[in-house]
Amino acid sequence: MLTAILTTQVLTLLLQATFIDKVLLFLIFFIVIVGILFYYVNTPIVILSAWHHTFESMEHSPEEIYVSIQQAIASKEVPGVSFSRITRFQEGILSNQREYLRIEYGSYVIDVCAAPFAKNFFVSWRMMEQKTFVKQMMRKYPGLGGLADYKTFYEQDTEHMVKDYLHNGILEALGEMTTTKGIRALSESEKMLQRN
Repeated sequence: MLTAILTTQVLTLLLQATFIDKVLLFLIFFIVIVGILFYYVNTPIVILSAWHHTFESMEHSPEEIYVSIQQAIASKEVPGVSFSRITRFQEGILSNQREYLRIEYGSYVIDVCAAPFAKNFFVSWRMMEQKTFVKQMMRKYPGLGGLADYKTFYEQDTEHMVKDYLHNGILEALGEMTTTKGIRALSESEKMLQRN
């Protein structure tokens, strides 16, 4: 009821406003919208962990690798894991786009990239955490950023388990593919996941 009254009053004021008042209101509204968009575009992506490897003289389609990775992780039957495909610009908003396999678990997101590079092929992944709006706002203010990044032991354990499970699933899929193609398997040091 209160919303309807306020909306009616705002509309009445807009109808009675002069042309200059309407232009000023439009400019204020435009500046606020641009400010919000600028805030979100410039919000940095916080990468929690990453891994990559280049396979020499390997020919695969990214689609083959994405399907294999998805099957390997799905076979682990982790409840709540979902898969989708996303595209990201390669360099900027006017550049070509590249398709990624997105794996999500709770607030964690892993984007897997598989693509040719010269005569080689590489696979990489980056793990990020989707922050709530409140946590994103807190990170913008000194002193509150630490509270936004605070994680309980349970949250830390979950992050490590998600990293390990998904990383091992990706390695399992890549191991099967290199074996079938007769390509050298990854060494233990190449498989290692760097801890944060």
